[in-house]
Amino acid sequence: MRIDMNSEEFTRLMAQFESCKGREIHRTIGELRSSFQGTTQNYFLLKNALVRIAHLDRAIWLADNNHPERMEAFFLEVRRDFNGYLPSVRALTDYMERLMSEELSDELKKEFGRRAEESLWSPLGCFFRGLANYVLHHQGLPTGIVVRGAH
Repeated sequence: MRIDMNSEEFTRLMAQFESCKGREIHRTIGELRSSFQGTTQNYFLLKNALVRIAHLDRAIWLADNNHPERMEAFFLEVRRDFNGYLPSVRALTDYMERLMSEELSDELKKEFGRRAEESLWSPLGCFFRGLANYVLHHQGLPTGIVVRGAH
């Protein structure tokens, strides 16, 4: 089937499409998904660095006093990953809070509110938002290592 239309009519239809509520919802969901995916990727980068040092042989290798550059490189990696993760968490939570203030249907607002409660305003969500604010407004992320002996 072939549809003949001139450029003026096509432009009018595209403008109508771009301004419809469904398109706005689709765009919002895409932006939220993108923000969530960025936060998730930053989380896994940070987690991978921390999991590696949890293995005793890796921790011993990093803590070798004859090679302090290893531990310095590890802390640089952790700081870099944390400095990627925290702002992405903050941006995601700000974005979700902004969405909650927009006009949503009652059903969508209820479901979104339930999910936001589970993540944004959970103790862990509050901790990360507070940590992001601390790092932003103070000297950065304090990092170090604690070695405990067997009791």
